[in-house]
Amino acid sequence: MLARAYENMKDVTGQIRALELIIAKNPKDYVALTLLGEGYLKAKRIEDAATAFGNAREINSKYRPAYEGALALLEATQETYEA
Repeated sequence: MLARAYENMKDVTGQIRALELIIAKNPKDYVALTLLGEGYLKAKRIEDAATAFGNAREINSKYRPAYEGALALLEATQETYEA
């Protein structure tokens, strides 16, 4: 909830910090990893976003938002072949 509050306030740094704390306590939280990837994407931290989306997909290969986030990342970096 705290991460979503930061997201609504357009505070990407706060959102990332909150999500990193959540993942430190529960590294298998694929929803938090996906949200972290989205936060990294907003902050233009491309490598970190790719890692977060990849980890979320490894944990739960059927979680569609992780794939959608990875697709948004590929579109943002203009890697249309991979997308």
